[in-house]
Amino acid sequence: LSEANESLRHLNRFKSLFLSMAVHDLRTPLTTIRAYSDLMLRLMPEEAVPPKLPEYTEIIQKQAVRMDLLINDFLDLDLLEQGKLRLRLEETALNDVVAQVVKMLAYLAEKRQQKLSLHLWPDGIIFNFDEHRLQQILYNLISNAIKYTHHDGKIVVSTRMEGETAVIQITDSGQGMNEAQQANAFNLYYRTDDADNYDTTGRGLGLYIVRMLTEAHGGHVDLTSKPGQGSTFRVY
Repeated sequence: LSEANESLRHLNRFKSLFLSMAVHDLRTPLTTIRAYSDLMLRLMPEEAVPPKLPEYTEIIQKQAVRMDLLINDFLDLDLLEQGKLRLRLEETALNDVVAQVVKMLAYLAEKRQQKLSLHLWPDGIIFNFDEHRLQQILYNLISNAIKYTHHDGKIVVSTRMEGETAVIQITDSGQGMNEAQQANAFNLYYRTDDADNYDTTGRGLGLYIVRMLTEAHGGHVDLTSKPGQGSTFRVY
């Protein structure tokens, strides 16, 4: 048993080393892509530019940001497993962060002819949280809603206060989930049996990371859903 434990520790260290090397190698070209797409947007003349070129360049930039977030998911999973995740808490405006992520993902909804709506609490919601981690939470939940909602469907993102608690809610008109699927939704590597029927990618990391990052902030996340009637995720 002692030898087996030592072997597992060795494999875990090797996995962490591999992730660190892979992230370094991936981020180098990714940084270049983001830098040059940003440069193109800033240097592009207002006249004599094909009408779709600025839009396409912006999509390249947004996809590079998306890749960066996916890389972070793998890194965070490793940190969570080792109990080494640390938050950088700063007083930040919640509505601003939510609006930024919705804007970043709007093109995905447009591509699927979906209506992505944003309803922000009229009073400012300011408290201490890790902005980068909250962006990951929002990205995973909203992109999931887009992936599992049919063409011409609706996704509504909103913020509100319940007493002293800030609440972010994402509601979609998608396929929904039965009780068994809801019970397992936040488990690591879980994917619904019919996920492949909806042409979705992923390996069941997103919702697990959402739960763990929310709990690291001292909050919680819940889900209500019915088959064929969509799903609602709430982050408290």
